[in-house]
Amino acid sequence: MPKFNGQNKKRIDPRYFLNETTNRDNIDEGVPYDDPSLFGMTPDQQYEMMYGKPRPEKSSKTEKSITYTVRKDENDGGPTVILQGVDTTFVNMIEDLNDTVIDFDDGDAPEVFQYSDVSADGPEEAAEFMIQNGIAKYYVEAWAKMNDMQAIQKGARD
Repeated sequence: MPKFNGQNKKRIDPRYFLNETTNRDNIDEGVPYDDPSLFGMTPDQQYEMMYGKPRPEKSSKTEKSITYTVRKDENDGGPTVILQGVDTTFVNMIEDLNDTVIDFDDGDAPEVFQYSDVSADGPEEAAEFMIQNGIAKYYVEAWAKMNDMQAIQKGARD
């Protein structure tokens, strides 16, 4: 590793910065600070007024997270969903989601989930259908969101 001391040290020549100032009060960063309608508003209200949409929620560091792996292959121990960080099974998750309103954040309106939506008579059949058709991860994420958690997929992704 070369040493940069003495004559090889990179120096800043002050001649090139004679016209520079430190007047940071006059810096315009594209934010209309002189707009009187912004005064007296909360930061969330200011953000919504300036950008035309609500401020995205910040994820808190205290938010609980779960990891999950979807296994479709019967030779790999599937079809199943392996959950870590929560004391429940995928079948219990589907049972909790039955007859509740689910919003998948895909632009469509939220809708009430029922086992019959996936041509199933119970949570076991619904869970197996979801795993085999590659939609299990969306329901794990919806369950986690409903319980104020963050779901992180581990392993192979669709």
